[in-house]
Amino acid sequence: MEIITNNINTSKEFLKCKLSPLYFIENYIKIPVPGGFVTQKESDLWNSTPKYRRLVKMCYVNSPIDNIIFMASRQHGKTTTISQIMLYYLIFFPGLKIEMLTLTKKNAEDTVERIKFMYSHLPKWLQIGFLGKGDYKTYIEFSNKSKFSTRYISGNISPDTVARGMSVPVLWIDEAAFIPHMEEAWTAAQPAISAARKFAKKNNFPTKIIITSTPNGAGTNFFYNLWVRAWDYEEIWDFEKEFPKPDADKIVNSSEEKNNFVRLKIHWSETGKDEEWYKQQVKELNFNMRKINQELNLVFLGSEYTIFPDEILSEFEPKSPVGKLDIGYGNLFNLYEDINEILEQNKDEIFILGVDTAVSTAAKADYSALVLTRASTGEQIGEWHGRISVLKRYAVIIKKLILSLINLYNLDEDNLKIIIERNSIGLGVIEELLYDSDFDFGPFLVKTEIRKGEKAPGIATKKDTREKMFDLLLSMINENPKLVKGPLLQEELRNLEQKANGRIEAGKGAHDDLVMAYNFTLFYRDMLIKSGVITENKKYSEIKSKILETAINVAFSSLTNFEKRDKRTIEQVIIDHDEQEYQKKYKELYKKWKPIVEKDTDIENYNILLF
Repeated sequence: MEIITNNINTSKEFLKCKLSPLYFIENYIKIPVPGGFVTQKESDLWNSTPKYRRLVKMCYVNSPIDNIIFMASRQHGKTTTISQIMLYYLIFFPGLKIEMLTLTKKNAEDTVERIKFMYSHLPKWLQIGFLGKGDYKTYIEFSNKSKFSTRYISGNISPDTVARGMSVPVLWIDEAAFIPHMEEAWTAAQPAISAARKFAKKNNFPTKIIITSTPNGAGTNFFYNLWVRAWDYEEIWDFEKEFPKPDADKIVNSSEEKNNFVRLKIHWSETGKDEEWYKQQVKELNFNMRKINQELNLVFLGSEYTIFPDEILSEFEPKSPVGKLDIGYGNLFNLYEDINEILEQNKDEIFILGVDTAVSTAAKADYSALVLTRASTGEQIGEWHGRISVLKRYAVIIKKLILSLINLYNLDEDNLKIIIERNSIGLGVIEELLYDSDFDFGPFLVKTEIRKGEKAPGIATKKDTREKMFDLLLSMINENPKLVKGPLLQEELRNLEQKANGRIEAGKGAHDDLVMAYNFTLFYRDMLIKSGVITENKKYSEIKSKILETAINVAFSSLTNFEKRDKRTIEQVIIDHDEQEYQKKYKELYKKWKPIVEKDTDIENYNILLF
């Protein structure tokens, strides 16, 4: 490449820049500030966290990390930082082709303009000149034949058409969470990108895929699914050398559960911004909590019409499996808690396996689903879903799981219960278990009433039982969302919607099969509570807490008509109440309270609301 100077010092600087993208960015990229410009290394935002520098280092040519997914709070340099990296690539790698896929033509033009602006403020000896006039709005081509092109999804062009033919070693996808049909575009782009990266790597050229966005929902969203299955950058980072670990490429390809992307997030609270700044941003977003959670707090929310509040969904934290059970035909059942440890804490713990049945292998068909919970808390222990075309094969999967739980953890019919939906297909599964010639599964199957005085294995999801299940689900999730551990179940919960007719089910393009399997376990758990087999923490164990004890006293000693109780009156009595005197009355009050809670739903609902 021609260096436009005869000065030895600038030649050395040029070489320093080429060898270190960080040196180039920190010393020669100008950042506009009120009254002029500062270099990047003088920027307060840049110096507020080491993550900006770490992001750049992951983009070095000799970094073993090729796939990066990055998100940052609004006004935190997400697009600017990646644009700086792109400019470095364009100047120092002649003939390099870079593609950017973004949401709109305006996004594309703004990014091209941003890169041109950075370039125009470089020293003359770093400017290599444009090929042609350099005034094109959606691409840049330099005299060294390097080129930055942009594509965007428009209404009359299909996503796969836009992405197909992206034969480039460097791809930047911006606002990935907002691009419609991003999954299709990604699939279409893969073959050409893979081939281009192979040749670029041989020539020691950059081979990077960088994906940036703020969150825009969860569930089937492309960016969300890529993010939750990516490696956290701390898992591959050498903090002593401040560079990716030498074997980072092997690490990111070592798991069947994760993809090979490395994720990095910069939250506004990490950059020295204070509450006053946050309050100002909240005003600028017009107090729209959904936008605030997504653009500032970087929270993956559910469907726009989800039945759960955003603050509840933000509590979901997918847990990595602590173990896997082989359940046949290449399927693995993920366990998120150690069952042996649970049994050490409580040898009488009851485990409930919920079974939802569907028979199909079509791409968008319902799944068959299995969810394992512990009865004492409702906590999810494990999950699996899959598409099975043969009912007998699904029955084999269920049998293998049951036998694994029995043999590995010494469970029996007293502490392992199976509840299966008794619809037409589910009935076939029940019969497969009942008439098995090698093992008696019958004692493990939960029976529910089919008519007065008569019970049969399984549960029928009629209108009333379905509504009861979702009441239990809403109560459980709203009280303690962290009881749900599995990413598959969390994903379905995010996309549950209440339709105009009042029915709760999966939103468009989503599924609720694991939700129903979980619901079956909650329904049986409720049966166990009502029969006195287990004690529900919320109503009975926590009833011993001082506040709830006081509320019971108030209910019996201060008011006679429970339906007319006033929350403010009760709170005032609680404040004025003498706790010592109340302790003497506790046993008597508890005996009176328990049967009333069981039969009086108004009192029960009030109790949940208050506590």
